[in-house]
Amino acid sequence: HSLTTRLESSFPTATRDESSSGWTLYHRLLRDVPPPAPSTTEPHAHSHSHQHLLRLSVLTPGRGYSVVQPAGTAADGGGGVITAIPAEEVESYFTLVVNQWSQLWAPQRSLDVVAGATYSVSDVTVRVGELRARRTGMQSAGVNSPGVVVWITGDAGGDVDADGDADGEVKEEVEEEEEEEEVDVEDVRERIRVVWGTIRKGVELGKGEVREVMQRVEGFGGREGEKGTEAVVRMWCEALRPR
Repeated sequence: HSLTTRLESSFPTATRDESSSGWTLYHRLLRDVPPPAPSTTEPHAHSHSHQHLLRLSVLTPGRGYSVVQPAGTAADGGGGVITAIPAEEVESYFTLVVNQWSQLWAPQRSLDVVAGATYSVSDVTVRVGELRARRTGMQSAGVNSPGVVVWITGDAGGDVDADGDADGEVKEEVEEEEEEEEVDVEDVRERIRVVWGTIRKGVELGKGEVREVMQRVEGFGGREGEKGTEAVVRMWCEALRPR
């Protein structure tokens, strides 16, 4: 991919992790089914709620997540309910919802990163993965690539963050000193912006939208690890939502 080529040429000292088969992402999006309207009432526009199913190998390998996003809210805004699911049960749960709760939820989109690449650039880690869109039901093969995810992790005494092209950028940061949190967060964000700006400079990204999402500052902190994980999950759901 041109972004990978640009990364390698812009950062000659960058090293690629060859120790594993690559990082993976699993995302399924469902949309609520409007209740039938009485024939005596005029039809009206329905504001949809969404349910995201997310599994990210480098975040919590043993867990997946369901995020129910109420109508009119952003997935990264703290609204809605997050439920942890054993990673090996996420696909079974998706199948259950589609087949048994079809009057409540309808599948809208399926995205996967199968073998993402990981690079170390000084104190920053850059992960690149091609998104594959999949149909549900009988036609379940990968059909197209709607975008590329670039996920950038910076270090500030404990961290996680990410940045995305075409369909996502995500960022999370863990602080050791609460009083230094605001300064450290902004320092990491600035390094992320510099690296991402260098990678994308001069690269033709096509007609697709470039969506960049940073984790909200609320919930950062090593003493609030679970909240930090949930914030990252919410960001990924926001980054991968349909346009």
